Amino acid sequence: MLTVQKDIPDFVFSSALSVFQFYTTSQARFKLVYGDITLIDESYVPDAAGNVTIADIDNLLFPYIEINPSMILTYTISNISGESISKTFNVQLCNFNIAISAAAFVSQYFLNAMAGRDKVTAISRKEFLSVREKESTASSIQRTYFVEATYVDASGHIINRTFNTKGAGYIGQTQRIDVSPVNYMIDGLELLKYSVVCADRRQTFILDIDNPECTTVRFRNSFGAMENFYFTGTRNIEPEISRQTAYINGTFSIHTIEENRIYKANTGNLTENMLELADDLARSKEVYLIENNNERAITITESETKQSNDDDAMYNFLISYRYSSRYQSGLPLLVNVFDETFDETFN
Repeated sequence: MLTVQKDIPDFVFSSALSVFQFYTTSQARFKLVYGDITLIDESYVPDAAGNVTIADIDNLLFPYIEINPSMILTYTISNISGESISKTFNVQLCNFNIAISAAAFVSQYFLNAMAGRDKVTAISRKEFLSVREKESTASSIQRTYFVEATYVDASGHIINRTFNTKGAGYIGQTQRIDVSPVNYMIDGLELLKYSVVCADRRQTFILDIDNPECTTVRFRNSFGAMENFYFTGTRNIEPEISRQTAYINGTFSIHTIEENRIYKANTGNLTENMLELADDLARSKEVYLIENNNERAITITESETKQSNDDDAMYNFLISYRYSSRYQSGLPLLVNVFDETFDETFN
């Protein structure tokens, strides 16, 4: 006899793949396959109750799912009696312990740490949201979403507008949509906030006009989706240069110089809703600094993300980072303000 005791859902988060259990009356073979890659192929002897428990499947997937956040896997169980059970299921990268199922989460929320909480942004910022469906097979139907925006005019009157649009992805794939505030600007009106609505998902953005960002990073979040984070606090640079010396041909010389430029960036004051997003950045392994529309890979070396439940608590986080490249120093280039047609005559 061969039965599955604790099965894997058709669509599941990687963080929920901790234990798989089946019952067998005889020795059984368990095989787990990802494409052409065999992840597990072992024979197991059941315990006294006839159960076989396989743990830490999520750890086994990490090297693969970090590269491809959505994986289609197949398991096969067979015993010496000739019985066999197979199932194909879809796994979405997730580094959170979430109380609801993966299918319920992706149908209610976008793939980010905000989980429906309000996000603070500004007119100059680029904002993206990632949408995921639980279906494993893509169809040709594009996901439609709309935006509810709130403005104030010169007389102080509140005005609401709605924008309808379509994303660039397809059902069954992770779809990344551009929801930057500049997309919803209207001449003569000041944008106060806007909500992006996609089926049952809703993400509200609150406009902040008092805190221009100083440091912009793009990072891969805990669902494997790319998103931006903006620091409004100060940024400091602490260059460290180590020199290795020795006598070379009888002369005391430097034979190795290693430069490590440590940058420290402060988030500035954060709302309580933004805490999870800052935490998600701190745990990310893939982060890029955006400067003058160019990206450079950086590595976060330290982070200070303390929180308190005091009534007067203020939230601001600090990260230390360095460029991932061996060559730490960049060479700023002068920008040509005038072209060759500039006339040097002034009146």
